[in-house]
Amino acid sequence: MRVLFLFPRPLDSQTSIGGVAEFLSAIVPILQDLNVVPIIYAGFKNLKQIELADDKLLDAKVYNGPFLKPRWFISYRLIKNVISLCQKENIDIIHAQGTYLAGFMALQIYKQSGIPYVVTSHGDILPAASKRMKRFSVQKRCISVLKYAKKVTHLTPMLEKVSHQLFNTTEKSVIISNGVNTNQWQKYSAEKNFLLAIGRLELGKGFHIIIETYQELVKNGFTVPLVIAGTGTKEFFLHQLVQKLGLNLITNNHGVTEFPEKSVIFTGYVRGETKSRLIENAKLILFATQPNLWEEAYGIVQLEAMAAGRALVASDTTITRYLQTKGLQCLLVSPTSIQEWMRAILTLLNDDTLRKGMGEANKKAAISFDWHPIVKQYVNIYRDVTAIPAVRVG
Repeated sequence: MRVLFLFPRPLDSQTSIGGVAEFLSAIVPILQDLNVVPIIYAGFKNLKQIELADDKLLDAKVYNGPFLKPRWFISYRLIKNVISLCQKENIDIIHAQGTYLAGFMALQIYKQSGIPYVVTSHGDILPAASKRMKRFSVQKRCISVLKYAKKVTHLTPMLEKVSHQLFNTTEKSVIISNGVNTNQWQKYSAEKNFLLAIGRLELGKGFHIIIETYQELVKNGFTVPLVIAGTGTKEFFLHQLVQKLGLNLITNNHGVTEFPEKSVIFTGYVRGETKSRLIENAKLILFATQPNLWEEAYGIVQLEAMAAGRALVASDTTITRYLQTKGLQCLLVSPTSIQEWMRAILTLLNDDTLRKGMGEANKKAAISFDWHPIVKQYVNIYRDVTAIPAVRVG
């Protein structure tokens, strides 16, 4: 079976970070083991034609090209080019990563070629994360996408609920969680003396709250360094905030074992073993999403912290509470309350038994999020849609 994944953003080793890029990185090798050939079409705004990618993030065939913009009058030339690609690669089914952009393109391909498509809902349908979802025209396009999709999958009950508010697809919907490669963790499990916050450096991710909390901790004699890993549009703003608050700023430090005390260290974007070491060596993971600014579709960082056997302090959000029902052990705090963040951090740092007990419980709970059975669920959906016999899940 051959599956074309539609991903509306660039997918390369230089610019692709987090979210769907990590999802594809995780599932591609497992799909190949299950005799499914994944092929990715990634959207590049500056390209006029479809090109086979040279700089690949994945061990799979990746095509870069223009992505269809949802509108009343669409480019049939682009659709014809993508259909030609589907014919060249003998595509059996299309898997759209997101409802609005990728789903709209999958719908147009289906209308012209008859190739069935599956939609996985992501944060692009959340009004708090995408203001365009408040527009009637956008909602109407999403309704058409959901109506003609053969299957619709959701990462969480929250996304399922939001999707059904657009168009009820109960008879063809299923919740399939994000996952984590549990076998790749616990290589560097020795606890080091630093706090870690990791993710895209955007206001909605709450790094400014963590930095302000850290300043208050330092005022009260706190010396444990704070490491912030990631990149984003607010990186320079966060550097300035650290300096404005009189904290010691260190940038582009990729060391993962020793950090100077009473300092805020920015590592830049990390992946692979560097990322694993940071998470596994951290004394505590901080997850500060601000739901008033950004609605988190799924907490990959939280899953990785669980697999690494680490305790967390996290903002009280819908996704964190959902993960708690699946075994996540963390202390919840009001997202913007500096005092609550301080108390929770000190509680866990001052109680080794509590902190390490939460970490061990997280490690056990993470097993249920292993990618292999999760990917088999996707494969069975592909086989159901294309009438190919299913594989055993488990």
